[in-house]
Amino acid sequence: MAALKPLSSRTLSTSISRLQSLGADPHEICFPIPGKTPKITTADKAFEGVKSGDSIFVHGIAATPTPLLNALCEHASGNNLNKITLHHLHLEGEARWLDEKYRDRIRSNSLFTGHNLRKGVNDGTVDFNSCFLSEVPLLFRRKAIPLNVSMIQVSPPDQNGYCSLGTSVDTARAAVTNSNHIIGMTNKNMPRTFGDSLIHQSHIDVMVECNDHKLHERNIGPMGDQEKKIGKIIADKLVDNGATLQMGIGAIPDAALAALGDHRDLGIHSEMFSDGVLELIQKNVITNRFKTTFPGKLTVSFVYGSTKLYNFLNDNPLVHFGDVQWVNDPSYVRKMHRMTAINSAVEVDLTGQIVSDSVGSRFLSGFGGQVDFLRGAAISDDGLGRAIIAIPSATKKGQSKIVPFIQQGAGVVTTRAHAHYIVTEYGIAQLWGRNMRQRAYELIQIAHPDQRANLEKAAFERLKYPSISNSLFLLSTPSYSSLNMVLLSKPLHKSQFAPAAIGLGGFLLILKLYRTRAARAGLARATPIVTKKGVKTKLDLTFFKKLFNIVRILVPKILCKQTLYMFLIAISLLCRTYADVWMITTSTRIEASIIDRDSDGFKNGVVGYILCTPAISLVNAMLKFSLSELKVLFRDSLTRNLYNEYFKNMTFYKLGNMDNRIANADQLLTQDVDKFCDALVELYANVTKPLVDLALYIWRLGSALGFKSPSGLVGYLIVSGLALTYLRAPMGRLTAKEQQLEGEFRYVNSRLIANAEEVAFYKGEDKEKITSLSSFDPLIQHLRTTIKFRFSVGFVDNIIAKYLATVVGWYTVSRPFFSKNGVNPNKTKSELMQDYYNSGRMMFKMAEALGRLALAGREATRLAGFTLRVDSFRKVLEDVSKGKYQRSIVNDSKENRSLAESLLNQRGKFIANDDLIRFEGVPLLTPNGDVLIRSLDFEVPAGRNVIVCGPNGCGKSSLFRVLGELWPLYGGTLTKPIAGKLFYVPQRPYMPLGSLRDQVIYPDTVYQARKKGFGDDKLAELLKHVQLEYVLDREGGWDAIHDWIDVLSGGEKQRIAMARLFYHRPRYAILDECTSAVSVDVEGAMYSLCRQLNITLFTVSHRKSLWAHHEYSLFMDGRGNYEFTPIDASTQAFGS
Repeated sequence: MAALKPLSSRTLSTSISRLQSLGADPHEICFPIPGKTPKITTADKAFEGVKSGDSIFVHGIAATPTPLLNALCEHASGNNLNKITLHHLHLEGEARWLDEKYRDRIRSNSLFTGHNLRKGVNDGTVDFNSCFLSEVPLLFRRKAIPLNVSMIQVSPPDQNGYCSLGTSVDTARAAVTNSNHIIGMTNKNMPRTFGDSLIHQSHIDVMVECNDHKLHERNIGPMGDQEKKIGKIIADKLVDNGATLQMGIGAIPDAALAALGDHRDLGIHSEMFSDGVLELIQKNVITNRFKTTFPGKLTVSFVYGSTKLYNFLNDNPLVHFGDVQWVNDPSYVRKMHRMTAINSAVEVDLTGQIVSDSVGSRFLSGFGGQVDFLRGAAISDDGLGRAIIAIPSATKKGQSKIVPFIQQGAGVVTTRAHAHYIVTEYGIAQLWGRNMRQRAYELIQIAHPDQRANLEKAAFERLKYPSISNSLFLLSTPSYSSLNMVLLSKPLHKSQFAPAAIGLGGFLLILKLYRTRAARAGLARATPIVTKKGVKTKLDLTFFKKLFNIVRILVPKILCKQTLYMFLIAISLLCRTYADVWMITTSTRIEASIIDRDSDGFKNGVVGYILCTPAISLVNAMLKFSLSELKVLFRDSLTRNLYNEYFKNMTFYKLGNMDNRIANADQLLTQDVDKFCDALVELYANVTKPLVDLALYIWRLGSALGFKSPSGLVGYLIVSGLALTYLRAPMGRLTAKEQQLEGEFRYVNSRLIANAEEVAFYKGEDKEKITSLSSFDPLIQHLRTTIKFRFSVGFVDNIIAKYLATVVGWYTVSRPFFSKNGVNPNKTKSELMQDYYNSGRMMFKMAEALGRLALAGREATRLAGFTLRVDSFRKVLEDVSKGKYQRSIVNDSKENRSLAESLLNQRGKFIANDDLIRFEGVPLLTPNGDVLIRSLDFEVPAGRNVIVCGPNGCGKSSLFRVLGELWPLYGGTLTKPIAGKLFYVPQRPYMPLGSLRDQVIYPDTVYQARKKGFGDDKLAELLKHVQLEYVLDREGGWDAIHDWIDVLSGGEKQRIAMARLFYHRPRYAILDECTSAVSVDVEGAMYSLCRQLNITLFTVSHRKSLWAHHEYSLFMDGRGNYEFTPIDASTQAFGS
C-alpha cells in the first residue's frame, strides 16, 4: 500500500493488478477520506453545485436514479441552466429531460441506447456515441469525455460507512474516479454487492435518501417457439459441460440458459446476466468450478432482471462485480475455460457480416460487449472457445434475417471474421474456415425455407454460388458431406480400403441409376404427390429429395446415436460376411476330410467350428439388436419432430377444422411413421449387406479363380436390377393408396366409437354398417389388386433374382475348371473338389447377394409410398401452422361462392389491448366459405358484460372461434386481449388425464400453480366458490386420479370449468352455455364472483335469468343480420 496516492484522490477499483495492466489508476476508493462526510440533503437541493455547461455521468440500467434525474430537470428549469450534457449507457424509466420544456437545457449523449431514448437518437434530439463498452472507462480516464459530476445510486452505508454500486459497476467506477463532484442516491432496495462495487461514503459529496424508489426491472416476455428451438440447439450442440458462458440480453440467450438444465459445472464470466442463471444455480448446473479466475464465483459487470434476482445478489459473495474494462477485455476473456460467447443480432449477410445495433439507418442499441467476447472466445487459450451469434431465421412479418446485403444505412458491428457459428431454429452454420461460397451455402441451409430460393438466386448473383443440386459443390463443403469427411479427413489404412470402395461404388451406382431415371422422368418439373386421379410415387429426384429431408430429421448431426448404430450395423454386416466366408471354407475342409477319411482333419475342423460359433452368434445377435435400436431411434426422432409441428400454433385443431387434406392424422402419426422407419432400416440393411458380400466375394473369387469369373455376375446385376426396378415402379403408388384406404377405414370406425350413444339412440346400426362396409370394400379390392401385382412381380423376381442368378453362378464358376489355363492341372481330384465347393458356395452366396440387391428395389418402391405419406403430412402441418389452408367451398350460389372466395383470400389485422374488444369491419364466415355476417362492428370495454343470443347456426360459436384465434381473421380489424388474457369455457368442459388438482389448474402444471401462489388451500377456496368442496372428500383428495369425464356429473364438470376460470382470472372470458347443467342460484353466485374478480364476460345462454348480469346484448338472426344494443329496463330478454 506504500505506493498509493493520497486517499483524498478519486480512485477506482479493487482489481488493482488487472487495472494496472490496462493503464488505469490503481488506487482504491474503498479507503475512507479522513474527516470528510457527505452532505445529507433532499433531491430538490442536491444540484446546488451544478452549473450550466456541466458534463454529468448517470448511473444506468436497473440503477438508473430516476428521482434524481427528475429533480435535475426541475433544478435546471428553475435556475435557468443550459447546455448540461448527460453521459450514460442504457437508462430505464421516465426520460423527462426529452420534453420540449427541458430539451434546450439538458441533452443526452447515449453510449448505449435503450428503448426510452431510441426515438430521440433517431430524430436527432439525443446524441449517440458508438464505441465498445470496454472502452467507455477509457473515454472518462483519458478525458475524451471530461466529467464534472457523477450521479449514482448506491446501497445505504453500513456501520463502517461503506456503500455499494449494487447492480451496475460497468462504467460507473471509472466515472466516479474521474468526476469532481459525486451525487449519490441511497436506496435500501439496492443490493449490496461485492468485487469492484464498494465505495466509502466519504467519496460522495452529496447524499440523498430515497428508499421508496423500486429498482427498474426487466420485462421478460414469453419465449416463442423460434427462441426455444434456437436455445435448445445451442445447449445441445455448442455448450459443453464445464464451459464458461457469456450471454447477451434478450429472448434467445434466455432460451439457451433455460435449455441447459442437464449440463454440469458451467461457469459465468459475462458483461451481464439476468434471471436465467438463478434456476441453473439452484440445480447446481452453474458451479464455476473450472473457471481460471475467480473459481467458484460468477463474474459480471452489471445485471438487469427482477426483484428476485436483486434479492439473490444482496450480500452474496458468490457474485463478483467488476469494472467493464477488464471484464470485457478479450485478452482476459481468452483465459477462461471453454469460453462460450452467445449473442444475438438483427441481421446477417451471406458473407457473415453481422448487424446488431440498428435496422437500416435506425439505431436500436449500441456495440456493447459482443465483439469483445466473440473475439476472446475465438482466440481462447485452450482452443475450445466458441463464438456464437444466434438469430431467428425471419421476422414476425416473414422477412428473412439472413440477407444478401445488409440494409442501406446499417452498420456492421461484428465483422465476418469474428463469429464462428450462426444459429437459427433450422440449425447451425459454421463460418470459421469457410470461403465465401461455402459460407453462403451454410447460411442458406439455416435460413427460413420460404426464403432459401431467393437467397440462392442472390448468392449466385453476388458470389457465383452454384445451385444446391451441384454435387461437386456439395462435396467441397465438409460440414454437409459425410462422404467428403470420410475420404478427405485422413489417408485410409489398407484394411479400410475395401469398405470405403464398397461405399463409394454403391454411392456411384445409386447416383447413376437415380440420374438415369431422373432424366427419363423429365425432372425439369416437379412430380405432383397427389392428383385427382390418384397418388403418384416413383424412385425419381422428387422421391430422393423427400427422403433426404426426412433423413435430416432422423439423423440430426454426424455424431449422434443414429450414426453410431448405423456404423455398428455396417461393422456387424462386414463381420457376418467374413463369418460366412470362414464357414464356407471350414465346412468345405470338414467335408473334404470326410471324403478323404482324414479323422484328424475332421476332428480339428469340428472343434474349430464349435469354438467359433459363439462369436458368430454374437455378431448375428448384435446385428438384430442394432437394427431394432436404429428403428426405435428413427421413430423417436420423426415422431417428436411431427409432434412439434402438430402442437404448434394449434395445428392439431386447425388440421381437422380449417383444412381437409388430412382426414386421418392419428394413423399417420402412429402406423405410417412406424412402417416408414421399419422400411427405411430394412432397406439400409438389405442394401449394405449385399454390397459388402459382393465386394468380399469378388475379391476372394478373383484371388482364387481370376477376376474375369465374377464379371458375368456383375453384368447380370446391372441388367436385372434395371429390369426389376422398372417392373416394380407401380408398387410405391399401391402402397400409398393402401395406407390411404386403411386410414379412411380407421377414421370411419373411430367416428362410430366417438358417436356411439347418438347412433344407438337413433337405432342407426344398419346405416352405420353400410357406411363402414362401403369404406371397407374398396380397401379389400385394393388389397386384392396389390396381391395380384405382387404375384406377377414375384414370379419374375424369382426367375431373375434366384434361378437365373444360380445359372449364371454355375457358368462363371465352371469356366476356370473347363479352361486349360484355369485351375492348376496338377491338383488332385480331392483338391479340385475342395476348390469347386469353395468357389461354388462363394459364387452362390454372391448370386444371393446379387438377387437381394436386385430385390432391394422392391423395398425401395415400398419405402417410396411411405415417404410420400410422411412427407405430404409434414408439408400439410407446415402449411397449416403458417395459416395456409385448403378446403372446399360449399356455397351453392355463384354470387355467395364468389364472395366467399374473395373473403377467404383476405387477412385482417389483430391489435392487442387488454382492456378492449372491438370488431371493425370483421366478416364472419366458416372455413367452408359459408358467409354468416358480412361485417361486424361493435366494441366492448373491460367491465361491460355481453350476452350473445340467436338461433342455432347463426354464428355465435363462430364469433368466439375468431375471437380465440382458432379461425383466421378474414378481413377488418379486431382489437382484443393477448391469448393469456382471454379464456374460453365450453358447454362440455375438457377433463385432462391426471389428478383432481390438474382439472382445476389446466393447462398449468403443479409447479406453475405453486409459482402463482396457488397451494391446495387456495385451490380448495375455488371449489368452495363453485360449491364443489365435497368432491375433495368424496374422491380422495387433490392427488386422486380417475377418468374424470365418467366420474363427475355434467353439472360438476361445468362447475370445475368455472373453478378453472377463477384460477386463471383472465381479463375477458367466453362462457358458451357453460352453466346449462348448473342450478340458477349457483349460476348467479358464479356470475357475481366474475364481476368481483373483474372478469368481463361474453356469454352464450338461453336463460333469461342471466341477462341481469350483462350490460349489452348481441343478437344474431341467422340470416346475416345482427343487433348490438345496451340492456336496460325496456329490453326484452331472449330465451327461456
